[in-house]
Amino acid sequence: SIAFSILILNNVSFLIEKINFNSKRFEFFRYTSYLLLLLSITLNLLHFNKIGRDKNKIIDVKRIISTVSKNATIAIHPKLRSDWSLHGYFQRYGYVSLDSDTSKTHKYILMQKKNSSNTYWKKILNLNGFDLYENRKYIPSIE
Repeated sequence: SIAFSILILNNVSFLIEKINFNSKRFEFFRYTSYLLLLLSITLNLLHFNKIGRDKNKIIDVKRIISTVSKNATIAIHPKLRSDWSLHGYFQRYGYVSLDSDTSKTHKYILMQKKNSSNTYWKKILNLNGFDLYENRKYIPSIE
């Protein structure tokens, strides 16, 4: 961007010199800019801390994080591997990593409601679209 700005410096300088900062047209532009700035700040404040999309998924993520604690790693069903918003929400709200590698054993595994597990026991968390299972035989590895 710095190199590009050096390339267009002469053209932009020429245009700025042609602008009459005392004209009525420029005054209108200036006040319109202030109004748009104020409007954008107001709209941002009105929507602060409100969930706009994936509301049920975010509620589930926050409930799961309160159970597994922050900075944990949860196994996920391979079908959830490419749900990038799920990965993002877990990182955003609790620094929780999701691992789809089934060869590793984790304390918890996350699955969609329609799936189930025989080796893990279901945690009752009243989730909307997922089920969290806990491995009762889990032994933490030393790494």
